[in-house]
Order: sequence, then structure tokens, then C-alpha cells
Amino acid sequence: MMQLSHQTSTLLDNLLDWNRNKTNTLVVSPKQFDLREVIASGIALMELLSAQKDIVIKQELQQEIMVFADMRMIETVLRNILS
Repeated sequence: MMQLSHQTSTLLDNLLDWNRNKTNTLVVSPKQFDLREVIASGIALMELLSAQKDIVIKQELQQEIMVFADMRMIETVLRNILS
């Protein structure tokens, strides 16, 4: 139940980001972060849906991957890829 509410919240965030993009109010806020953590979070979000479809998503990155980017945009792109 908690995962479902988190997925619903994420969907709403995606819709808000889409709206900001369409209305030219999207603000880019780049910062440095470990990409592995964003990937792990994205995989965890899709876990329930992928399990229902008998799909296993693995993260095999072992080294830290530091990037300088807008984390929300990367999260959105990753969710779109995984879904």
C-alpha cells in the first residue's frame, strides 16, 4: 500500500514537471549526486509493477558514479525508461 501511494505521488510529480515544461516555468537546478542512488530509487519504485509482469530489474553498478545534473530531470527520465 505504501509503495502504491509512493508511485501515485511520483506520477503526480511527473505531471507537474510536464506542466512546468509546457508552461516554460521549469527551473533547472543542477547539483552533484551519485547516480547509483537515483537508479536504485527508480528500480524500487517500479518493483511492484515489474513483479506483476515477472520482470526482474537489476542494478549491477558497483562503483560510485558522480554526476552534475538536475536530479529531478534524471529521475523523470529514468522512471520513463523503466516504465
